Amino acid sequence: MKRRQFLWRAVPLLALLVLILGVLTFEAQPLSSPLSAPTQQQDLIAANRQQSRVMQALYLVEAQAAVSGWTPMLARTAGDLWRQEGDMVNAAAYWEIAARTQPPDTALLRQLAQTYLDLQRWALAADTLERLVSAGHGQTWAHYQLGMLRAAFDPQTAISHLESAATEVAFNALANALLRVLMGNADDPLISARVGQVFVEYRLWAYAELAFAHAAIIGQPFAEALAYTGFVRERQGKDGSAWIEQALSLASDNAQVRYLQGLHLRARGDMVESVAALVEAVALQPANPLYCAELGRAYQLIGDVTNAALWLQQAVILSGSAPEFQQLLGLFYAQEALTLAVYGVDAQAQIAALTPQDPDVLAELAWSLYSVGEAAGAQNQIDAALALDSSNARALYYRARILLDGGDTLAALALLQQVAASESEFAEQAQRILSSLGG
Repeated sequence: MKRRQFLWRAVPLLALLVLILGVLTFEAQPLSSPLSAPTQQQDLIAANRQQSRVMQALYLVEAQAAVSGWTPMLARTAGDLWRQEGDMVNAAAYWEIAARTQPPDTALLRQLAQTYLDLQRWALAADTLERLVSAGHGQTWAHYQLGMLRAAFDPQTAISHLESAATEVAFNALANALLRVLMGNADDPLISARVGQVFVEYRLWAYAELAFAHAAIIGQPFAEALAYTGFVRERQGKDGSAWIEQALSLASDNAQVRYLQGLHLRARGDMVESVAALVEAVALQPANPLYCAELGRAYQLIGDVTNAALWLQQAVILSGSAPEFQQLLGLFYAQEALTLAVYGVDAQAQIAALTPQDPDVLAELAWSLYSVGEAAGAQNQIDAALALDSSNARALYYRARILLDGGDTLAALALLQQVAASESEFAEQAQRILSSLGG
């Protein structure tokens, strides 16, 4: 709003600037066929917008609205201009005006709802989604979003929305996961914490924060929910310290609280203290394979490969050789192959002993081999990884890197584009390389 106030205070100077720009932009119109004032104004707005003169275009929109009032078209244009300027708060305010039309513009309502979701303005998002659902059939996306928003607070209403959303393949997996929790734990007063766990599994951190923060209040307070709130806030780039500290003040002897503290400290770059917190978690719950695995990873991050191997192996044993823990152990062997060789450990033999073979592990081993000059061995491992999973992002990314080093840029670009379009942890790295290559 401060920017808008500035615009009005600068009216005389800005008006002169706009007139000058308008004269430079358009050819003179014959006197015999003058443009109408509104049409001319719209042309000026469009010209300024096309040339990224957003603030000049906004001034013209405001000036026209001062004469004609805020029509849906003007309000939508103003919202689009604020979006172009990168100010989604102001964009939403103007789209809200434009959306108050009959019959409702469902495309605009969906755009507005998505903006409120992105801004985490949950109440406004829910209201807009309800309007979208009321607009008629074919609003599965709105049902899906309302189901997620309502799950922690109003399970029965959420179930109705999620059942509608589950009919569409794109929403089926998460909708059914939430439905299983909501229907299977109807009498649990802390069902919001269970809902939060589902969102963590799907890496929907903002929704998880909403659910865990509610559970923390309902639990009067609930230490584990507080710790989880801090954890998921960190995943969004927010500060979760206060939530973690409050959880510790309530339950410093709770294994899950200590585990989440360890992850929180790791995210903040405090690796030594992270190890200490995870040691506490394992001491409190020594049979938990997840805590052992994370302790092993913590030791790896501070360069202690001996303890890292010990705890990652323990996680595999405790889990009954569950594939996810075998993968963590295999990735460790692959990443630390050179260091382990100093201790007489054959990383390739250790990886070969793991069942089943994992393409991520083989790809990571390939990169370790390539890093020490064993290009032929690296190619063999990548071939083996892609034979198991032809779309494995890690293997494709490392193959692209090797191709780039060898000067085969065209083949590397194709692989990098495939990785960049994926949802893997390598997508951002692939996109950075593509940008640097102009691809």
